[in-house]
Amino acid sequence: MAERLRLGPLFELIGRREILVPLAVATLGTYVAQGVISFLPTFLVEFRGYSPAFAGGVFSAFFVVRAGAQVGLGRLSDRLGRDASIAASLLGGALGLGSLVALPDLVRLPVAVGLPALPTTVGLGVAVFLAGLGSSFFSAIDPRFMDALGDAERGAGFGLIRTVYTVIGSAGSVGVGLVADVLGWGASFAVIAGMSGVAFLVISANALVGEAIVGVVVPHAVERGLGPAALAEHALLVADVLRWAVVDLSVVAMALERRLELLGEAATSRVLSFDGDGSVTGQTDVGRVEHVLVVGW
Repeated sequence: MAERLRLGPLFELIGRREILVPLAVATLGTYVAQGVISFLPTFLVEFRGYSPAFAGGVFSAFFVVRAGAQVGLGRLSDRLGRDASIAASLLGGALGLGSLVALPDLVRLPVAVGLPALPTTVGLGVAVFLAGLGSSFFSAIDPRFMDALGDAERGAGFGLIRTVYTVIGSAGSVGVGLVADVLGWGASFAVIAGMSGVAFLVISANALVGEAIVGVVVPHAVERGLGPAALAEHALLVADVLRWAVVDLSVVAMALERRLELLGEAATSRVLSFDGDGSVTGQTDVGRVEHVLVVGW
C-alpha cells in the first residue's frame, strides 16, 4: 500500500506518453463539457433568443443524448478501439458546438444548391445531438487509462489521473463565462468548439503514430520466417519493448492482441534487456528468444 502512495512513481506515471497524451485530451474535453453543461441554457437564451422554457427543454434533451451516447460509445470502444471512439466523440462535439454558433447560416446552406432551407429546429436538434455526443467521451477515455495501467497502478494511478483532468477541466465553468463576458456568447462557444477540435486532432495523431509503428514491427517478424509460436512470443516482446519507445500502448496492445488471437497462441514474457540499436533479449514461458527489431521511429 505504501508503495502505491509514493508521489514519485505516481508523477512518473503521468509523464508516460501513453498516459500524458490522453490526459491532455481528457482535460480539454472536460473543460469543454463543463462549459457546455454550465452555460448551454444561457447561451440559447442570450445568443439565440429562445425562451427559458424552450432552452430548458433543449438542455434536458442534451442530457438524454449524453447519457445514451456514453453507453453506446463505451461499447463501441470495446469493438473498434479506444482512440477511434474518443476521436469520433470529440469531432462530434466540435461540429455540434460550431453548429450552435453558426446555426442560422447552416440551416440556409441547402439554398445554395437550390433546395429549401432546413427548419431551424432540425438544425438545432442535430447540433445538440452532436454536442451531447462530444461530452460522452468519458466512457471511452477512462477505460483507455485502465488499459495503459498495470495491476499495481490502477488504484492510486487512475485516481490521480482522474483528479488531474477533473480539477483542471472544471475551470471550463469559469472560463466559458469569462470569455462570454469579454467577447460575447458566440465567441465563447466558438472557443470551446475549437478546443474540442484540437483534442480530436491530438488523439487522432497519437493513434496514427501507434498504428504506424505496429505496421512496421509485426510484418517484420513475419518477414523473418518465424513460426506461429515464435511469432506470438515476438509480438509479446514487442509490446514490452514499445514501452521504451513510449508510444500509444492501447493501440499497440489491441493490434497485437488481434494478431495473437489469429495465431491461437498464448504466452507470457518480460524484457530482459533492450539496447539502443534495437537488439532485444527476452525470456518467455517457452524459452529464451532473441530478436533484432527494425522499427521506423
